[in-house]
Amino acid sequence: MNKIFNNNGKLILGLIILAELFSIFTFYIPLFNNLAVLLIALLALILTLYRRDYGVLLLLIELFIGSKGYLFYFEAQGVQVSLRIILWLIVMTVWAVSFASHWLKTKEFPWPSVKKFPFFWIFGALGFLVIFGLLNGVLRNHDFSNLFFDFNGWLYFALLFPFYDVFIVSQNRKDSWKRLEQIFVLAVLWLSIKTLLLLYFFTHNIPSILPDLYRWVRLSGVGEITSASGGFFRIFFQSHIFLLLASPFLVWKLRTKQSWSLWSLLILSGAGIIISMSRSFWLALLVLLFLMWLIIWQREGIKLALVNAVKYVVILVLSLFLVLAVAKFPYPPVSGGFNLSLFADRTNLTQSESAISSRWALLDSLKAELYQNPILGSGFGALVTYKSSDPRVAETTADNMYTTYAFEWGWLDLWLKLGIFGLLAYLYLLFAIIKKSWRNNIALALSIIALVVVNIFTPYANHPLGITWIMLMALMVYNYQLAEKK
Repeated sequence: MNKIFNNNGKLILGLIILAELFSIFTFYIPLFNNLAVLLIALLALILTLYRRDYGVLLLLIELFIGSKGYLFYFEAQGVQVSLRIILWLIVMTVWAVSFASHWLKTKEFPWPSVKKFPFFWIFGALGFLVIFGLLNGVLRNHDFSNLFFDFNGWLYFALLFPFYDVFIVSQNRKDSWKRLEQIFVLAVLWLSIKTLLLLYFFTHNIPSILPDLYRWVRLSGVGEITSASGGFFRIFFQSHIFLLLASPFLVWKLRTKQSWSLWSLLILSGAGIIISMSRSFWLALLVLLFLMWLIIWQREGIKLALVNAVKYVVILVLSLFLVLAVAKFPYPPVSGGFNLSLFADRTNLTQSESAISSRWALLDSLKAELYQNPILGSGFGALVTYKSSDPRVAETTADNMYTTYAFEWGWLDLWLKLGIFGLLAYLYLLFAIIKKSWRNNIALALSIIALVVVNIFTPYANHPLGITWIMLMALMVYNYQLAEKK
């Protein structure tokens, strides 16, 4: 962990924090938003032209911390283009031009051994089915806007090409993996700290900054902040998924290595997952901890398994204590008197909460729509109408009926859009990654399992965050295979 926080690590963390602060600044002066995007885009282009791995790593930094990608965006005539889209275009364009020019110049395919990539055919089949889902949506005359915004996240799968170039083909691939690990750990650290800071500000009701801070979090796509009982606030970032996905790597390392930095990072990330109050994350975390405990028992005996079980409990207790310490910090006075029952209530799935009742209402309508085209699917942009209990829907409709192309039930969403073959191809890809990493990299396998569990209730497999993680894990499996051959 000491290598993570070297001088380069401190510089990267400082730049991440500076970017967040400047994003808040541009919220007050929108003109600077366009300027910031142009400057970052120019920097990204220069870095990518100089070394493609630098451009890819910059793109990944934004993805790890940016949730929906709108920390910065270019706006003209009411149209907003996120920094994430701009970085994607830069990296893809530079890679494609470089790849094509090298091929034309040498008359030789730049990646002669690409078919040895163990997931080559699976990614190819999935890509074909995704394109079919797009054409299916077009042929069914789905609204173009719905179709585009439903499909555009899947374009992130195209980054598999520059990722393969940087993390597999490049002579600097070892350094790229080390830099990626450093960036990822620093992003997890910052996400945890930012979550705790927002919890502090909102539970202590600082009126001078709360309205603008809330609007920045919402409009920048960073996350959602909702009040809970007793003066507590749920602070949820889409990027919190990386706190969960980092957990198996950190916890597995805890078996053999003890350090204050490792324990601190685990406690901080645990606190972030608790504050997110995401039932999907909580369930996935419990599943991966239980599986890890069983694996340690099987491989190393019951004694070590019990020791690690105690560590898990201690980490969760300390994480919860940290959350309560921040929320109840006496200065300035806290705005409520919440207690632990708040978290217990969150696990009660029988309560008449709007999010739960809406999700179950959506399930019935979604199943009815699935029956229409279960084999080939309905294509991207397919709509489902259901009765929502969301207060925001009640404000805009008389009968609470809500129509959307985005669904909470992630795997059913895939089935509806891509058909049964698309769903099976995606699941087989994840199964293949888990199978090939189970023996030698159990943390990697468990991170994919955690993503599978989360995607049952909260869609990530069709989002750039989840898609990027799947690609990186597939490439990591192959990288380990290449290293073993040497």
